[in-house]
Amino acid sequence: MELIHHGEFVKANDGFVLQWRNPTITEINGEKISGSKELQEAVAVLSLEKSMAYPSFRISNNGEFVEAINVEESVAKVDRLMDSVATNRSEDNRKFFTNLPKSELGKAHLNEIYGLIWQTWVGAWTDVNLADGKSRSVSETVELSGVEVPATEKITNLGATTPDPNIVSLKYEQDVSGTNFSHGLNNFVEKMAAETKIKSAGPITNEFSIRLLTVLEVQTERQTLKPHWAKRTTKATFSAPGEQTETELEIREYLFQWGGTNVTKFKKQP
Repeated sequence: MELIHHGEFVKANDGFVLQWRNPTITEINGEKISGSKELQEAVAVLSLEKSMAYPSFRISNNGEFVEAINVEESVAKVDRLMDSVATNRSEDNRKFFTNLPKSELGKAHLNEIYGLIWQTWVGAWTDVNLADGKSRSVSETVELSGVEVPATEKITNLGATTPDPNIVSLKYEQDVSGTNFSHGLNNFVEKMAAETKIKSAGPITNEFSIRLLTVLEVQTERQTLKPHWAKRTTKATFSAPGEQTETELEIREYLFQWGGTNVTKFKKQP
């Protein structure tokens, strides 16, 4: 799916607020919305609900993601959208969406999701101080599904890969893997079920392992970290004894037009 958002930065006392307006769905599965009456009818509900709009982001003066604002409103829009397309929703499903943004765990989870968007554009690069052509690698421990696991990270400054020497290309790679995630994941699921007041599906009994590969790429202005193009690729592999290994791949690509460019003039990069 291809969407266009209009964003506006507003100065606040303790940083900035990035507001999102007028999301427009322009393409689904490679087919332009403008060329298909069926697709136009299909996205009409989405457009009315504005359910594809991000909530406003609160950003610190240092360029770090602080929180998403009014997540309850954003989840309520998705909830209303689901009512219009899924009339046989269960009561637990409704309770979950109603209580998710009100719970502490739910708020933290939603902020983590929205924070990943900002991390791709700016957040991962605020402390990078590498000369062109240089890399930096570190090994550390991160938390995944409530379990501390080893991770390796590598950041590379690829230099100016576009005709504009003021645009630098940066790349971040993270490899996280570990075993015995059932206990941590069960704790998370049980706590989330309790906070959202729904019935738990019961614990996962099989132990399983996860490998998570994340690659962030950006072409951004050297001095301002104002991105012109960014991409997040995540590949997750799940395996358990006696079961088939499953792999999930998610790719999100972002193009930026600065200076109030009209939606109709939006063009992809060559």
